[in-house]
Amino acid sequence: MRVNNPRPIAGGKRERKGFTMARQINSGGRFMRNKTIPIALLLILLMLPCSLAQAFTLAVESSDGGPVGDYRWLVEEDTTFHVDPNNPEPNPTEPPTVRFHTSYMPVRANGDTSDPASPAPGAVTLDPAKRYFVTVLPYDGYTVGGGQLVGNGAVTVNVNPRTVPTAQMSVYAFEDNNPINNAPDTANGERGLAGFTVVIEDAAGRYGMAGGQLSLDAYGNPLGTTYNPDGSVDTMGDGIILTGPDGVVIVENLPPGKYGVRLTPPAGENWMQTTTIEGSKVIDAWIKANEPPVFVELGTVGPHVFVGFVHPDDGSAYLTGGHTISGEVVNFHLSRPPFLSETGATHPLGDVSQLRIGLNTFDGLGVYAQPVDGPFSIPNVPDGAYQLVIWDEYLQVLIWFQPVVVDGADEDLGQIAAMEWFTHQWHNVFFDPNENGFPDDLSADMLAVGTEPGMLEQTINLRFRDGTMYQSFPTDLSGYIPFDSVFPFFDWMVAEVDFARFKATGLTVVVDEGGVITPVGGGLDWTLGGRTNPQPQPENAGAPYRTETGPVLTTGFQGFAGQTNAYYWGKTFYGTA
Repeated sequence: MRVNNPRPIAGGKRERKGFTMARQINSGGRFMRNKTIPIALLLILLMLPCSLAQAFTLAVESSDGGPVGDYRWLVEEDTTFHVDPNNPEPNPTEPPTVRFHTSYMPVRANGDTSDPASPAPGAVTLDPAKRYFVTVLPYDGYTVGGGQLVGNGAVTVNVNPRTVPTAQMSVYAFEDNNPINNAPDTANGERGLAGFTVVIEDAAGRYGMAGGQLSLDAYGNPLGTTYNPDGSVDTMGDGIILTGPDGVVIVENLPPGKYGVRLTPPAGENWMQTTTIEGSKVIDAWIKANEPPVFVELGTVGPHVFVGFVHPDDGSAYLTGGHTISGEVVNFHLSRPPFLSETGATHPLGDVSQLRIGLNTFDGLGVYAQPVDGPFSIPNVPDGAYQLVIWDEYLQVLIWFQPVVVDGADEDLGQIAAMEWFTHQWHNVFFDPNENGFPDDLSADMLAVGTEPGMLEQTINLRFRDGTMYQSFPTDLSGYIPFDSVFPFFDWMVAEVDFARFKATGLTVVVDEGGVITPVGGGLDWTLGGRTNPQPQPENAGAPYRTETGPVLTTGFQGFAGQTNAYYWGKTFYGTA
């Protein structure tokens, strides 16, 4: 269906205005006797080719071939970068590959086919040199649809019947011990794990804060409910999903969408999770309508979600030699892009907390797995070739593999670098009666004290560029809240302070420049205990911080893996009216 067709009227008929006018003109009626009409008509006809040259054409089609009916349509300008593969860096001084997309997609036109006063696409002027996104929302019977448009070209938007089939998700829990490697190796005999509880989080199609734990299926019944062919309930579920004897479970009758999945071991069983895809115990799953029971990615067929676990193992069943493998796993402080390859680009920050150490033999058998606090030591290792495996309890460092050869002597590996998934945001809210936006009474640990104490229960929000929430939490008794699991999305995000009870006076920010951390003078530890290399702020005479005064409620930030930025938000009482 095309929008620039005549609009529908009552009874399903269409008012064909163009043909109605022609009949009136040719009928010898009063319009023909008016001498001014032919002149006006001539002017319209002369202008028509110009108008059509600036119009775009929109067609709306249904996947089932049925009539779509009335709908609303919206045109937004596509302000993202469009890179020509044959010329990927048209501007070498500012290549698109190191820039961020803008967040604002301006609305250029909109209409409603049910409204006689609404414009049709044929009356809309677009820039022929720009790109656009067109969205169509039918009033009844069909889902939303969209398409891309270049200039004043033609776009066809497909919409699907609103009765969307349900989706399903396959989940697999396995013992990750042959080898320990964050992946299922069923060909090597790794077994499935039964009785693990599957917890599904409704991600609402996005990352960060979402709808909480999913307990009902698409029909409003508890998860696990089964149905007869006529749609009636066969067996009512209880909302509890457990992996089967082979470690596999199929969760059926889910609405299509994006979900987060966590697996919880049976009570009393001491398992350590090895699998992550983005630095947490939650595994993302994308499922669509009529989803098959398997997931195909890059040609590989497997479950939608697989999660590996290992039991703590001191190695006594295999390690019967006389040597020791030792070392220390430390967090390394990376330089910010694009300076990762420069000399001195990394700097050790200290031991990884809640560390896990595993050891694989040369032929792929996991023979040792233990939690570690500080430097590690694996005793009684026979001569041979091994693979050291490094991860942590909360899976916030990238799983790492280090080859080790024991040949007649102990092996001290020294410091081993661990790379983090996340960036860190440390926020402080302090009482600022002099309204200078600077925490005047900072303590040795860089918290506000004395006459400018920290303020508890002040909410800090982290938002995406469109204003939707990513994370949110209130400050503690000292006015402090760390966000230590902020994913480095490599685009602009927004930090925001609550302003409901107290007036904002300003903001002081310490920005991590990355790389080698050097002490900063001035009596205060702007390195935040050796975690941050403060970026000199030119607008503040090169000081290791920047202060903005006034009602500062938000600030933009970019996060990089392993970096730590600090924010000090000033607050005081609102004045009387």
